[in-house]
Amino acid sequence: VYAAEKEISEAAVLLTQRETHPDSIEAFLELGKKYGKPVIVNPAPALPIPDAWYPMIDTITPNETEAEKYTGITVTDEKTALDAACVFASWGVRRVIITRGRHGVFCAEFDADKKPIFKANIATMRVDAVDTTGAGDSFNGALCTALAEGRTLVDACRFATVAASLSVTRAGAAESMATREEIDALYNKFYHSGIKIDARARMLAMENDIFWRALEGTGEDGMITESDIRRAMRG
Repeated sequence: VYAAEKEISEAAVLLTQRETHPDSIEAFLELGKKYGKPVIVNPAPALPIPDAWYPMIDTITPNETEAEKYTGITVTDEKTALDAACVFASWGVRRVIITRGRHGVFCAEFDADKKPIFKANIATMRVDAVDTTGAGDSFNGALCTALAEGRTLVDACRFATVAASLSVTRAGAAESMATREEIDALYNKFYHSGIKIDARARMLAMENDIFWRALEGTGEDGMITESDIRRAMRG
């Protein structure tokens, strides 16, 4: 880790997980803090995290199971996701991203007083999953790429969700990872296509923080209807 100090000092974003020796992770976090770099920790596997680490973690990215293991809160919806995120924040983490499989991604950001200043639930696209191995790695790698490019937290989560969605449609781990061209193409199709939505459905989506562009409409010519939004609300 110390041999890579120059690279760490020049990096836009730092990422680590729990598969390496705790001493190396701690050294990595300390160097990240030394150079004021945003450090993302993917807590997989969900091994114990020392209390002293949390204030050095800018963003933590557990899935629902990992979030429950660390916080003791079962994540079943946006409210419980926020409750779990608040626990991480109380330990010193500024941003919390909880991946929820087909239920999408929950993200929250906290101020210096550990109060939530922003939260969002990002819908994911429906895909035929073949193998989920490596989906978390794909998500975290793409998340770092997007944040390094200066994207907002929500947009970075959308980009990462697309990358993970592509990876689960293929067998294997590294070999299932999508190319940048594939991610960009699906991202643009998914989030910036000419999807139509009726007025009542749009209002309902806004009231319930449903990202309607991620949905498939069942109305005429693929229009998203109120029933599509209600279906998304039920998960």
